[in-house]
Amino acid sequence: MIYLGDFAEDETVYIPFNTFDADGASVTVTDLAATDVHIHKDGGLTQRNNAAGITVSINYDGITGNHLLAIDTSDDTVAGFWVTGSDYQVRLEGITVATKTLNVWIGVFSIENRSVLVSAGALEITYTVKEDDEDTGDPIDGVEVWITTDSAGTNVIWSGTTDTNGVLKESGDSKPFLDAGTYYFWRKKAGYSFTNPDTETFS
Repeated sequence: MIYLGDFAEDETVYIPFNTFDADGASVTVTDLAATDVHIHKDGGLTQRNNAAGITVSINYDGITGNHLLAIDTSDDTVAGFWVTGSDYQVRLEGITVATKTLNVWIGVFSIENRSVLVSAGALEITYTVKEDDEDTGDPIDGVEVWITTDSAGTNVIWSGTTDTNGVLKESGDSKPFLDAGTYYFWRKKAGYSFTNPDTETFS
């Protein structure tokens, strides 16, 4: 489950997700309605599953297995649910994929709940994920990437997703800022096999 970023109050949050059969092929999802979207605040058991402000696009842009969920956090039908300083966990309940009933977490986001401190010497990093050859291969979009300071992958300091050019960005279209040093990049996308971690040194 990926952290989608820290959003300004009343913004719309977009969560792309995919569905596959047991062989890894893209398939559609059924029995998915806006009321199947359950959102928890700050890890609490009380959940929002009101359809107001929730838009589900199945097979987005006509592509089987690619879906898009839009959450309008300016919709206050459920009074007091969307507030600054909170984290929100999003899951789908009771959807059907390849005849199987699934309950799945699909993302976490926050509303004005992260303080971003960038040191004076931090470097803006352009990190691109490509197929096969990192220099000449085609870029891969939609790759989940997280950055750690250790090769074991335990101390995560940044996470984001690659755009259509394969460039790593977080919500808000910003690239990572890192101090000079060695970092470990972990990559994941269904249908692809990456050798993790990718060790990068910046100076």
